[in-house]
Order: sequence, then C-alpha cells, then structure tokens
Amino acid sequence: MLKPEGGRKVAPGRGGKGRGDVGNQLTTSLLRGDGKGEGGDAYDVEQPRSSTGTGTREALQTQEGKQTEGSTGQATGQRQQKEGKGADEAMLPVSASASGPPFASRRRRSCCPFSSRVVTVAVMMSFEFGYNIAVMNVAAQPITLSFEWCGNAWNSQCHTASFRQSVINSIVFAGAVLGAFFAGPLMKRGRRFALQSACVCFIAGGAAAFLARNYWWLVISRTISGIGLGLVTVGTPVYISEMSADSDRGYYGTMHNTFIAVGILAAIAIGLPLTSNFDNDPHYVLDEFTAHWWRVMLGFIAVPATLGLICFTCICNSNTPHELVAASNVGDAAVIMGRIMQAESHLTKEVEDKVVEIMHATEESRDLHQVSLTSAIQDSFYRRALLIGYTLAALQQLSGINVITSTSNELFFNAGLSAARVTQVSTGMACANVLMSWGCSSLVGNLGRRPLLMYGLLIMALGAAPVGILRLLADNFHWSFLSKQVIGWVSVASSVIFVLSFAVSLGPVVWLYLSEIYPVEIRGKALGMCGVINWLSSFGIVFFAKFLNVTTSFNVFAGVCMVGFAFSWAYVIETKGTSIEDSPLTPRSGRSGSNLIRSISSSSLVDPTEIRSKVRQSSSSPDLKAKYKIKDMATPDRGGPPPLSGGPSSSGWGGK
Repeated sequence: MLKPEGGRKVAPGRGGKGRGDVGNQLTTSLLRGDGKGEGGDAYDVEQPRSSTGTGTREALQTQEGKQTEGSTGQATGQRQQKEGKGADEAMLPVSASASGPPFASRRRRSCCPFSSRVVTVAVMMSFEFGYNIAVMNVAAQPITLSFEWCGNAWNSQCHTASFRQSVINSIVFAGAVLGAFFAGPLMKRGRRFALQSACVCFIAGGAAAFLARNYWWLVISRTISGIGLGLVTVGTPVYISEMSADSDRGYYGTMHNTFIAVGILAAIAIGLPLTSNFDNDPHYVLDEFTAHWWRVMLGFIAVPATLGLICFTCICNSNTPHELVAASNVGDAAVIMGRIMQAESHLTKEVEDKVVEIMHATEESRDLHQVSLTSAIQDSFYRRALLIGYTLAALQQLSGINVITSTSNELFFNAGLSAARVTQVSTGMACANVLMSWGCSSLVGNLGRRPLLMYGLLIMALGAAPVGILRLLADNFHWSFLSKQVIGWVSVASSVIFVLSFAVSLGPVVWLYLSEIYPVEIRGKALGMCGVINWLSSFGIVFFAKFLNVTTSFNVFAGVCMVGFAFSWAYVIETKGTSIEDSPLTPRSGRSGSNLIRSISSSSLVDPTEIRSKVRQSSSSPDLKAKYKIKDMATPDRGGPPPLSGGPSSSGWGGK
C-alpha cells in the first residue's frame, strides 16, 4: 500500500491499470457509499486529481439520482436532491479538464463533532460569566461579618455595609463596561485572543480576591474580573457563531446561556455550607469556616479560567474561518469549515459555497474597515440594526435579571422567607434555570428568535406583576387578604417564573441575535458597543436596586418587560436559518442604498468563478500553504485587508 504525505492511502496499481481506471474505481465506490475501491482499500477523497479518466463523468451521470435499496444512507454526492434542483447543484462536474479534484458531499458523522469540542471550551467562559454575577449573592454577608463593617461580627445591615456590598456587587458590571469597550479592538487580533485575555483577567481577579485584606482589595479584584466578563460577553457568542454551521448555530448559541445558568447555580450552591444571620441575631457567632470560605468562593474563578487558557492555547487553537479568510488563508479556512460542517472532506461543494460566501462578504467590507459607529448610525443601511441591537442589549439587563440572580437571598428574605430557607430556595431556582436553559436549546432553532423574545418577555412581565401589585396594595392601602408568609412564597413563585422565562427568551436569544445581524465591517465595533450598553444598564439597575424595596423593584421589572414585548413585536425581524454574512436587517442586496458604502462597479468586483477557482486551488494544496490574496485580485488603488493571525494548528483538537 502506497501512502503519500500525511499518511493518506492511495490505490495501488493492479493489473496495469492507469490513473483513469483508479478514478473510476474511486467514483464507483464513493457512489456505493463504502469509501473503498477494488480490493477493499480505503481511498481519500482528496487524492484524485484532474487526470481522472473520462469514465468518471459517465459513472457519475449513470448513478446520479438513483437510490439503491439497502443503501447505507451515506452515499457520496447526496443524490436525493430537493425537487427542482438540477444535476449541477447535486455535485460539481468532474472531467479530465477539471482544474481541481472531484467534490464529494458526503457528511462525516462523529459522536463528538468538531464544533461541539470547540463550543465545550468556549462555554467555560460562559460558566465564568454566570459565576461572577452570582457569587456575591451568598458571599456578601460573610465578607461583611469578617471585616466587621458594622463594628461587630453579627450585624450586616448597617448603612456602611449596604453601601459597600452594593459597590462590590455592582463594580464587576462597571469593569464589564471597560471589557466590552476593549472587546472590539482585541477581537481584531482574534476571537481566541480576546477569550484568552478574559482568562488572564479571571485568574488575576480570583487570586486578588482570595488574598483580599480589606474593602479596596475586593473592589480592585472584582473590577479586574469584570473586565474579563465584558470580553466574554462579546467574544464568546461571536466565536461560537463563527465556529458553527448555519443549521447548528441556534443550538450551539444557546449553550452560552445554558452554562451561564450553570455558573449561577455553582455560585449559589457553593455557599450552602455557610451559616447566615439575615435576621441580625446578636447571639450569632461567626465560625472559622464561614470566615474563610468566602475567599475560596471568590478565588475559585481562577480554576476554570486556567483550564480555559490552557485549552485555548494548546488544544482548541484553531482560528475561525472568517478570521482565516480575512487573513487571506483560504486553504486553512476551507479545512476548518469542512470540520465545522462535518463534511467528508474540505473539498465538498457545500464547503466551497460557504467559503466563497465568506470571501464575498470580506471583499465587500474591505473598503469599509474605517467605518465608525457614529457615521454608521447616521446611515440608513446600518441604523436600524444598530438601534435594535442597542435596545435589546439594554432591555436584557433593565429587565432586572441580574438583580434577582445576584441578590435573591436578600430579596427572598425581605419578601418574607425565613433566613434558613433563602439559600436553599435560591439554589432550587438556579437548578430550574439550568434545566430550562438546557431544554430551550432546540427551541431557538425550531421556533426562531422573534417568537421567543416576544412571548418570553410577556411571561416575564406577567410573572413579576402579581408581586408588585399585591405588595403595593398591602403597603400603601393596607389591604391584603394574604399573610406575609404567603406573599413571600408568591414572590418566590414569581421570581422562578421570571427567571425561567428569561432562560428561554432574553437569556439565549439576545446575544445570538446580535451576533447574526451585523455585517462584518462593523460587527466587532457594534457588538462592543452593545456590550458597553448592556453592562452600563446592569451596573445601574443592580446598584440602585439595593436601595429599592421589593414592591418597587418588581413593578419596574414588569414595566420594562412590557416595553420589551412591544418593541420586539414592532421591530425585531426573524433571523432563523439565515447566514451571518447576509442578515435580513443588513442584506447584501441593500448595500447599494448606503451612503457610506462605495459604489463598486461590476468590473472591479472579484469574479465569482475566479473566486471558486482560487478556493479549489488553495484547498487542494497538499500542505495548505497556497494562500489566496484578495489584494492580488483587487484593482490597483484598493488594497486587501490586514492579516489578523495565523492559521490553525494541526495538533490537538485542530485535527480531524
């Protein structure tokens, strides 16, 4: 058996057969779906070249469209095409004059697809997201008692303690504003680079919190962690979107929110062993375990961050196809896209079509890399997408979700629950949140983004309103037919409904939707600004909610959710199943109406046929070093885009 470079098998010459006969054997075997030639030897679809015999075309035409009973169902070429599609759409022509290898379109099935492995690493940062926003829910009181901010080791509800708890809890959101602001420039260096930077922030913030000696140490540590939080907010959804096939993007996109919920659950559950004193019993004694366990809780964020940094650096070290195309490395982009789409080879037509689509988007945007958000929002082509994105980013936090997740213990205690039950109830709510987030992963892909946003916001409003109304009647009009304890449990039920509705609407949909609606020339900048707005809103609502009572808080949340429902019904456009290169809010067909986009005549555009030829040439290069340079095909006065980063590594999870 002869093996070329890379260890791929080639057919041995038998009985003096030429390459044309070998090509016929390979074609016949591929159409059978067994991937084997004569004698049972396996063939690699990348090996046949332009010298395949004329019998290849005849074999393809003879077999096209036929279905054999008992077929394995994986026959290459996918001969069962939708009604109305011609043979040219079923497979690319293969002939003696073809410039590249034949294209096989069989999908490779794997128990652990490439995208799943990549997303598994990426959602470690989602876990950090959820853990950081919820950890102070349980740790705030032990910290107050340990540092004796109220002058003793049993009281945690003095004015000084309330202010400092509010600052430490909300400062992480202020840090997230900084992180989101720098996310756009860092993402130009690479999506992985932005997430690696977030890992470094979490490691530094966790170490500083573990060693904290006073209030200011905690403020600094939480600010550093917040910067990482802002980077994760923008970087993770984009990285997951660009590393997912269009058909799988909804499912993988919801994993971000699912692991945020897992992080929230972990942050609350890890505080179950602590003893609490919400009722300020002067006989309470702060035990040694509680006095030190909060350090472990805050320092724990360094553990998954370290693991994520190792994985991003040494294992999951592939750049996204969009980055590789922008760096003029089409060969490697085709390889990564083939793995994302689970194709039998990166030489299939569906992979080629997707890479060509990305290249078109890159070509169209390379004159626009200097477009600012200020000028873009004044342009009719970009304005609607930007305003919708900014509004959704603000609504996600103004709905009050972070107030409930980060202060649920105090909220439930003030609503009437006993101090012994609040952490248990918060843990139960977080468990339900995880289950709902996991279960909604298929809903985003099946039902779409717009219906989930609309009806999720409506249910959130209906869930928060009863608590606000009942307590308003009891507090202001002294009218109540329910006891304080019953109203407390009604508050718990409303909070659970609110959180579960968020888990299937604003939680998974907002950042998935935002990563889909912006064209490549403003994607990084627009998402960075959405992150800034998102975290500014969160900082404001969490900080000031500390000084609001339960009645006012729930009435505000219900009002915001009703506004969000009306906004989603009026302005949000469905993006399910669309390409992120051709969003319905910024369609490629509408670019001619933009005053910012230069008028590009048809003579200066890259010819699609020439692009396909370059893709095939780069993709079929044995060492994948033949790089397509956009600037080589551009007019003299227009240069190509600046390179971003290197190609994927052949080690670890970067391989097949």
